[in-house]
Amino acid sequence: AKQNNSTIQWIPVLLGGIYKSLQSEQMPSASWAPSKAQLGIRDLEREARIQKIPLNKPKSHPQRSVNAQRLLCFAAEETRRDLTHDLYQAYWQRGEDITQEETLRKYAQKYGISEDVWKKEEIKQKLFDHTDEVISKGAFGVPFISVDNKYWWGQDRLHFLIEYQLRQDLYPCLFF
Repeated sequence: AKQNNSTIQWIPVLLGGIYKSLQSEQMPSASWAPSKAQLGIRDLEREARIQKIPLNKPKSHPQRSVNAQRLLCFAAEETRRDLTHDLYQAYWQRGEDITQEETLRKYAQKYGISEDVWKKEEIKQKLFDHTDEVISKGAFGVPFISVDNKYWWGQDRLHFLIEYQLRQDLYPCLFF
């Protein structure tokens, strides 16, 4: 975004909801061949090295992140990116259990959120609405990126997005 003055909107969605809409397994990697599963792990590790981001896979991976996603839904748009980074670091670097309400409360309080917003029906609905929106655009996973009604999927395709934006007029982008 800094390279071309784009605006990124961080919008949480339910990955499980996307999988459900596609009638896919909730954890597709569980049925992968061992060699493909190993490749997926190596890709994740490689991307972390490229981005110079520490990565420590939690022993309890995967954790159910729906309440964390709801917290992100409630967060003000101008702080959602930072809260996303904090929750990423909690999960992938510090081994914190983001399924625990006390963990979520700690990060909520840091951003001035004083209540258990992940329990509110309107926040639950907002997360469903975000998920339905990306499904309607053809999302089959995350991250799902939309620019000028063109779509990309996966962090490993961000270079395509950058190339597209550098060749076109500058477009604001949505990051799902």
